[in-house]
Amino acid sequence: HYKIDVTPPSVQIVVPAPDGHDDWHRTPTNISILSADSGSGVDTVRYRLNAGAWQDGDAFTLDEGIHEIEVRIVDIAGNESLARQTVSVDLSAPLSTFTSHLDGDIVAGMLTLSGKTVDTVSGTKSVEISADGGTTWAALSVDSSGRWSYAWNAYALPNGDYALLVRGEDVAGNPEAALSLTLTVQNSPPYLDLKPGRWLASESGTLEVQERGISLAQIFLVFRDPAGHYPQKKVELRPVPMRGLVTWDRRFGDGSVAPWGEYEVMAVACDIYRNCANAMSIISVPFYTLA
Repeated sequence: HYKIDVTPPSVQIVVPAPDGHDDWHRTPTNISILSADSGSGVDTVRYRLNAGAWQDGDAFTLDEGIHEIEVRIVDIAGNESLARQTVSVDLSAPLSTFTSHLDGDIVAGMLTLSGKTVDTVSGTKSVEISADGGTTWAALSVDSSGRWSYAWNAYALPNGDYALLVRGEDVAGNPEAALSLTLTVQNSPPYLDLKPGRWLASESGTLEVQERGISLAQIFLVFRDPAGHYPQKKVELRPVPMRGLVTWDRRFGDGSVAPWGEYEVMAVACDIYRNCANAMSIISVPFYTLA
């Protein structure tokens, strides 16, 4: 009797359903090979990855990467079947870095934050940033190399430490744990100039105040006795950029009149975020001055 087998074996590459986006797998992926031959029977089951060396076996696990799987089944009669399939595995989230600033940098005013988010397997799909510690997030525009930038108005913030967070997600759906950058905002106080440094009570000084990117909230003068014999007198001025004369009627907070001697006048200007500047001059009351 002669046995004739001219039918190639059947072959199937069994791949689990993708657990990521866009047909990507996000976990190590177990592959199995199913083969059968109803004639002479299966002789060899071999596979190779990415045109590498052929290996014997009907099961293997794929780690990260884009894998070109080739399977070759030969039955005892020598009939051959081939199968091919591509399986993509991305186990890692994107990696973000800030390129414009370092942790702990001191900043002020309007600034541009920049950085880069890279994913070398499936690629970066999206990047977002939070300027309020993670309460709200804003999407960033990312170029082909993963670079992005963000305009941050530190003028609109009280001075202090702020944590900025950035996070990406790759095409496979791997989310990145937020990267934190802490910056210290130190906006300049208003410009304030009080001169001269000393004048007579019968004369006047000059006060100039200008805002530095942040609106003014308060300007005031304090007339005081360095010896502490009289309660100080505080005079509120209009909180707008200004230039004007400073005069003193020699009266303190309780209405008493300053005798001869030297007294202090301090000018204070604060913006709406309590950044304050101050300057001081001496006002002299000569001993021959009448009350």
